[in-house]
Amino acid sequence: MSKVATVTARVDEETKREAERIFRKLGIPMSSAISAFLKAVVRNRGIPFELKVEGVVPPYPYEGGLAKVRDAELSESSLKALKEVEEGKVEPY
Repeated sequence: MSKVATVTARVDEETKREAERIFRKLGIPMSSAISAFLKAVVRNRGIPFELKVEGVVPPYPYEGGLAKVRDAELSESSLKALKEVEEGKVEPY
């Protein structure tokens, strides 16, 4: 068995509470979830998920709306999220 190292991270209390609630529902301790994340980072040689902002209403209206954003050649999922924002279909999770 390899040596165990301690990882310390600063996280706001609400995020920690919500994550703990989810992990309890999944039946796993937070340390196991963090360990799984770190192993996935090593396996993928990077963050194991796409980093993006979807379904977030910007603090100001973007000029040109969705038509102008489409010209930026965004991913299909990003375009879908932008459309949902404009149509008011996005709900907070």
